[in-house]
Amino acid sequence: MPSRKVVRGRSARRNVEEQELPNAHEVQPQGKVTNAEFHEAIQMLRQVVTNQAGQQRGNRQEVDDTSRIRKFLRMNPPSFTDSSTREDPENFIEELEKVFEVMHIVDTEQVELAAYQLKNITKTWFDQWKEGRAEDAPPASWACFEEAYLGRFFPRELKEAKV
Repeated sequence: MPSRKVVRGRSARRNVEEQELPNAHEVQPQGKVTNAEFHEAIQMLRQVVTNQAGQQRGNRQEVDDTSRIRKFLRMNPPSFTDSSTREDPENFIEELEKVFEVMHIVDTEQVELAAYQLKNITKTWFDQWKEGRAEDAPPASWACFEEAYLGRFFPRELKEAKV
């Protein structure tokens, strides 16, 4: 049996070159297209483009959110665990406000980032507080969160000592 010399890559390229590739400019006529059909095709194309743009915006938003959280955590914001007298809830708020100011975080995003730093009992409280808000209520503002948070976790002893 005669030996065959195989040159890798060349025969594969030759096979591809020999195949007849369709011409992108060739259009197979399918009969006359009415204005209504043409309009419908344009509308469908417009919808596809809109959907793709929306998906890209959604992906960008997820990246932006992840990036914002990463930057926030790099600032070493305080966390708040419970309502014991060891932790000062006002100090938690003040320190977070410093971070928010440096990072130029908008009001409603401040609430979500602050919630990220709540642990144990305070996280449970936040989840219940958020669920207790009316369904049609706008996103919680920082002032609304601060009032509810301090109302719940600022111990009477600290209030009296600061007055």
